[in-house]
This record gives sequence, C-alpha cells and structure tokens, in this order.
Amino acid sequence: MAIPENIVVLGQRESELREQSLGAIDGDERMSDHLDVIEATMSALMDHVRDRPERSQAELVVKRLGIRLFNNLASGLSQGLKGYYQQAFDAVRDVVELQFLFDDFGTDPEKPLRWALASKVEREREFRPAEVRKRLDARYKHVGDARRKAYQALSTMASHPSPDGFALITPRDNLSVTGPFFEARFLDALLAEMAQHGLGAGVNFTSLLAAQTEAEMAAKIVYAQRAGRWVERYMSKEVAEVMAADLGPS
Repeated sequence: MAIPENIVVLGQRESELREQSLGAIDGDERMSDHLDVIEATMSALMDHVRDRPERSQAELVVKRLGIRLFNNLASGLSQGLKGYYQQAFDAVRDVVELQFLFDDFGTDPEKPLRWALASKVEREREFRPAEVRKRLDARYKHVGDARRKAYQALSTMASHPSPDGFALITPRDNLSVTGPFFEARFLDALLAEMAQHGLGAGVNFTSLLAAQTEAEMAAKIVYAQRAGRWVERYMSKEVAEVMAADLGPS
C-alpha cells in the first residue's frame, strides 16, 4: 500500500522548516548560544547515562530519568525546529518537572529509590509536582511562587487545552495556522526556555551521579566549562553564582 501523498508532502514541509529554523539560529548569536548549551546538556546526559555504570539501584532510577530528560530535549528540539511550537513547549514542561524532581532527590541519596518503589498513592502524596515545589521553596527560603508560575505557564500554553494556548498556533494577524510554520520569535523563546530549564535539570541530574573515575570527572569538567560560559552571559549575577557552585565537579 502506497504512503498517502499528504503524509509525504507534510514530511517535506517539515524538512524545509527545519532548514529554515537552523538557518535562523546560525544567523543569531543568542539563539546559537542557547542551542550550544542545550547540546552541551544532552552530551552530558549521554556521558552520565551511557558511559558510566550505575552503582546502586537508586542510581539506576536516576539514570532512567536522565534518559527521559534527554528524550524531552531531543523531541522538543525536533518539534520546535519543524514548526510545532506548542508540542515543543509541552516537552519543556516535562523538563521543568524533572528539574525540580532531581533537585528534590539531592537531599537524600535514597529518595530516588523511594520514589520508584512507592505505591501510586504514596508517590502522589509525597512527590506530586506541587509537593516537590513546596519543599524546594522551603529549602531555599524562596518567597513567592516562581516555580509554580513557570510550571503552570507551560501547562496552560502547551500541555493542556486552553484558550491561552491559541497564541502558539497564531503567528500573526490573529490568524491561526494548521500544521507546522516558522515564527522566529517562537523559536527564540523556545530555545531560551530549553536552555535555562534544560541546564537546570542537567546540573541537578549530574550532581546526583558523583564522578568515581578520571573519565567521569572529565565529563563533568567539560560540561561545567561549556555551561559556565552560557550562565555568565545569560543569567543574573546571583543565579550565576549559585549555578557555578552547582556545576563544580563532584
């Protein structure tokens, strides 16, 4: 049975949009920097998942969640470059959830295993996103609800059906578009979100897997160097200082 012509045409359009998106990134220093740190995080994830053994059941849980993080970054990039911005931002929402979960795991080396082995009811009670955010806000003595706002904005715009989400399928003149399209401001916003939250999640993830060999230490140093340049340029001084400390090889 032949492949329907419309499927072939759609694939061709997606390929054209991907080339257009890459061309726009190549011509824009900020977007290029964002893409570079996203790739640095994805490379660090591969180093920590594929190129080192797990040394406990808790580490195995962390590594499997690291695979989820890599796949989210890869699929978010793929969808965004092809012009499916709403679906790309949906992947970022999952990155944010992993960012907070990895940070929460950092308080107790056995917490990842407890998360994995808990019943559905127990996991929902202790580790649902709202509870994780509450613990992080208390731990860092953060006033306000920046974590909730970041998570809910992505949920509203991308993950759940909402009138607010119409913006991501409406590039201009209040005319919504069916299928993929190119919009430079959406691509720019997507890469910025992926860079920030992907790096946050990557740092929290890699900190859970301490280096025990020279190769593992080298991987952490490379990530710290590549990420550090982006942090210094695009994050506030206060956040950069905290991130720089977290990026230090463990």
